[in-house]
Amino acid sequence: MNNANFFIKFLFWGSYAFLIGIVALFFGHLIGFLFPASVISFTGEPTCLLIIEISAFAFELLLLFGISVCLFLPSLSIRNLELGQENPAKFN
Repeated sequence: MNNANFFIKFLFWGSYAFLIGIVALFFGHLIGFLFPASVISFTGEPTCLLIIEISAFAFELLLLFGISVCLFLPSLSIRNLELGQENPAKFN
């Protein structure tokens, strides 16, 4: 696999990771906003609170990975050098 295909696939998986992370965090906050009493009673148990915190942290890391790939990978000129283009944002 050449560098251009690797670059495109890495951008795809970065945007996919960002999408999964942002949707999971949005729905987690939405559930907490719509059903606060249920969430408070559910998180009263330390084990349940720990599970929620660990899963939220995992989704935050997924979101951070995705956003960093989507923001910083295009600034690298891997695709630009591989295809000989002046603008790496142009896709053939």
